[in-house]
Amino acid sequence: MLNTMSGGFIVQAVHRTLQARRVEIQLAKLALQEENDWEIAAIPVHPWLKFNGSDKMLDILLDFAGLNSPFQHNKLTKTLIKILPKYSSHATNIHIDIAFGIPHMDVINNNTKAARHWAMANVVYELNKFRQLDSIRVSLSVQRIYWEQVKPVSAIYGLDHPHWTFAIIENGAENAVEIDSDIDYCGYFGVKDASTRTLPLAFAMIIAG
Repeated sequence: MLNTMSGGFIVQAVHRTLQARRVEIQLAKLALQEENDWEIAAIPVHPWLKFNGSDKMLDILLDFAGLNSPFQHNKLTKTLIKILPKYSSHATNIHIDIAFGIPHMDVINNNTKAARHWAMANVVYELNKFRQLDSIRVSLSVQRIYWEQVKPVSAIYGLDHPHWTFAIIENGAENAVEIDSDIDYCGYFGVKDASTRTLPLAFAMIIAG
């Protein structure tokens, strides 16, 4: 009888210990979540950034449609690259949406192309420092493909993530850019294999110039 009672007390004690441990773990998770929420809330707002905490998705909208001034590009880019690293411990999924306006209404010259390429290259540079990314999706939104306008997008091929995807949304219709496709290999972006992260010399010279 005594042994039975002792055994019952032991079981109850173990149960209480496990229950207390579960409560402790739950409280720790809540504290961590609260800390994360405070950190995210403290991140400055930027018109090109939107974070969804439920799926840890960071949307980066590089909206060049209404920007014709290299000064505007550079100003937004400088603030963007200061804020972007603050999401490195929160975001696990990235969507980069690059938007261009109608070609004949856009200002397309060496200065604007350089500013846009610089913006994308800096985003890529910062994202390559993120260490807990599950996915990166890049989409290019245009009314129609115009080579001189979209040249700066070559900067995305600097992404280090092994499984990032790229799609072109032309006049509302989305098409994935497949490796070795006309666009990927010898067309608009001239990159044979996104995993190599290399550009043909001629293409690199065009971008540099």
